[in-house]
Amino acid sequence: MKGEHEAFDLIVDMLGRAALPVPNFPPTELYSEGWMLRLLLESTQHGRGGMPFEFAERSRWYSEGRLASAFLPRFRGDPHAEGYTHADGIVGHFGFANDTQAGVTLGKAATQFVVLEAKMWSKLAAGTSKVSWFDQAARNVAAMAWTVHQSKCSVDQLTSLGFLVVAPRERLDAEASFFEWTTRESIARKVDRRIGVYGNNEGRHRLDRFQRETFRPFLDAVEIHVHAWEDLIDRVAELHRTPIKAFYDQCLRFNRPNAARD
Repeated sequence: MKGEHEAFDLIVDMLGRAALPVPNFPPTELYSEGWMLRLLLESTQHGRGGMPFEFAERSRWYSEGRLASAFLPRFRGDPHAEGYTHADGIVGHFGFANDTQAGVTLGKAATQFVVLEAKMWSKLAAGTSKVSWFDQAARNVAAMAWTVHQSKCSVDQLTSLGFLVVAPRERLDAEASFFEWTTRESIARKVDRRIGVYGNNEGRHRLDRFQRETFRPFLDAVEIHVHAWEDLIDRVAELHRTPIKAFYDQCLRFNRPNAARD
């Protein structure tokens, strides 16, 4: 419709001014890890290649989906609880629980489930407000396993299963936690400890079953990798001649702490 297209044109004009000396909104609303990841996923879907994994047939991508947790509140004020995990990117065969547009659930015939965590200059979070040591990598992988558990999928049917962290090469070189916290050993140890917080009660029995039946097989099967934005962008640009490097340069410019923004 004409009015709708005119509105889209206005939005494009505003976005085009985001990097000007006097923009109309904070440039980081556009030049961010979220939009950088969306550009990469859109450029590489439908068999076009370029990412460390291939899009499976009939798979799709979604940004800012919510993954449920095995540690959601059991009652008001639950001291051990945490909220949903927001996934920067999800690729695979999934839908949304209870007709929502965020709560992710896997299809019964799902064969792909990949979650991506995107960073610019921030680190992986060391913990949650209630559990200071349950870091972002362990929390994401545990939430992925719980999604599989709730969806009643078999880990064996997921032939493309991955958790990927993406950050600038400079940030990866400076921050060892990106690699230390994404090892299977670190994730297993922290999930064990997280379950142990519940002591010996009904909630603990449910978590023990989840750990035994789903989490451990899931952790054995999932591919966990850390990638530099630069490597992915160079590969995509070479394959598809997509001019996304310039966008990435602006993301680095506007997100770098204490950077001059001329």
